[in-house]
Order: sequence, then C-alpha cells, then structure tokens
Amino acid sequence: MAWAYDLPTAESAFHNKDFPKVIQLLSPQVEKLDRKGLMLLGSAYSTAKNPAAAIKVYTAALSKNPKDVEAKTFIGIEQMALSQDKEALQTLKEALEINKKYLPAYQALVNIYEKRKNKYELRLLYQDMIANIGERAEFVTKLCELTTMDGLYDLAFNYCERGMKLTPAEPANFVYFGTANNETGKTAQAEGYFKKASVSFPKSELAQYTYGKHLADNKNFIGAYSVYQKAVAADPKSARSLLGFAQASFEIQKYGESLNAFTKLCVLDKTSMPFFRRAANSLRTLKSLDWLKKFEQGIDQCEK
Repeated sequence: MAWAYDLPTAESAFHNKDFPKVIQLLSPQVEKLDRKGLMLLGSAYSTAKNPAAAIKVYTAALSKNPKDVEAKTFIGIEQMALSQDKEALQTLKEALEINKKYLPAYQALVNIYEKRKNKYELRLLYQDMIANIGERAEFVTKLCELTTMDGLYDLAFNYCERGMKLTPAEPANFVYFGTANNETGKTAQAEGYFKKASVSFPKSELAQYTYGKHLADNKNFIGAYSVYQKAVAADPKSARSLLGFAQASFEIQKYGESLNAFTKLCVLDKTSMPFFRRAANSLRTLKSLDWLKKFEQGIDQCEK
C-alpha cells in the first residue's frame, strides 16, 4: 500500500483509539513520515504508555524543525513519564525559549513543580505566565493561593483581590483572602470572608472546610458541625472534612455521627487513626462506657 493511503487509515485508527494499529501502520515508514505522521505516531506511542519510543519519534519531528515547540514540549512530557524530571525541566525550559507564550510547556512545568511541592518555583512560573501570556483568572487565583501559603501576605492581598474581581465565582480567592487576613491578625475580616465563601459557594469543599476549621479553632463547635456537614456533602471523600466533622460531632456529643464519620475516615486515610483513638480515650475519661465500647469496636474493625 502506498504511503499516501496509509495516513488516513492511521488517522482513522487513532480516532477509534486503536493505537497498536497506528503504530503498526506508521512505525515501519518512520523515515518517510512528514510532521503530521510523526506527531500522530508519537501520540500513539504516548497513549500506549511507551514514552521512550514516543521521544524518538518526537525527536525525529524536531530534527525537521528545531523550532517546533510542540514536539519539544512533548519530549519533555514523555521524559516526565520516564521520571527523568531533570531532563524534562531542561527540555521544557528550552521549549519556552522557542515560544515564551506556549501554554502547554508551562502546564507541564507546573506538573513537575507540583510533584516536587516546590511552591517557590510554582510562584515564579505563574508570574512568568502572567507576564508572557496575560493576566488570566486561573493564573491570578493560583498566585493568590501560593502567596498565601508562602506567607507573602502583601502579595496575597494583591493577587486575591485581583482574583475576586476577575472571577467572583471562584471560591478560592475569597478563602485565601480570608486566610491572609486571619494570619495578619484581622480576625473579624477573615471570618467575614470565610462566611461569605461558605454561603456563596455551598458546593465548595474548600470554602466549607475552611470556615468549619475557623469556627472549630475558635471553639464554636456547634457552628463548625453544620459547616463541616456541608463540606462532607460537597466532597464525601475529603479526609480533612470528614475528620473535622467527626471531631465537631464528638465535641457536641453527637457520638453516633462522630463514630460514623471516623469509620468512613479510616477507610480513606489510615493516618487518621490516632484521632479516632483520642476520641475513645476521651470517652474513657468521661466514663461513657457504652459509647466507649462502640468506638473501640470501630477502631478494631478499622485496624483489620
């Protein structure tokens, strides 16, 4: 079959997610492939979880045009798949030297720095994205979070206020603005923003959890109980919200709900067990023997 007829067949196979067929059709003719064919073959190898082969194909595409920022970025992404993070960082930085506005290269770098939990490099990266691509709402929101988490509160106030204006429907901007206020001693303003986020975004686990924690930290366990309840409803698999709800329930003597929450939590996160045992010890101190027995049975079941 002539090459001109193979590419449409390969494209159809790719569309149908028959990646082995794409590889079978194109790999024997790799030296004849144009850019479109090479990128198709590289994508098939990538989807088939063969990053080493994908890198070779994308490198062939890059040899045809050293300024091919897409091929360069894909090489970096496949290097990440091989856990070659150092090489991937260099490759992706080279991609941005080709085109400093190329968003996929930034996104791949974000993945590396998030994996490394490197908030400093993430912050610099998002600042570069704003400088080179523009002030997109998602970039500003991420900087609102990062500067708050890094304790750079002057910057946090700036980014979070800008974020609230750009995307008033994004709860994170209100939550982190409240956190920055709280951490700088402006507790009344902080509570106002936490409450506003909770009321405005009832389906946001972040908004409900943060307000619930704020109330619990201030010993308002009745308020925390109802807010944590909303947090768990927003995300039933959130370990932090389940823990908050379990503890707040316990504090207001809703032991049945607390036990149920602790039981669900231990399935999600075994590191929560010390909190479960601490609750049982409190029941022992309180001489609440019936509930103590139930909590101990729950702990035994979780430890199996």
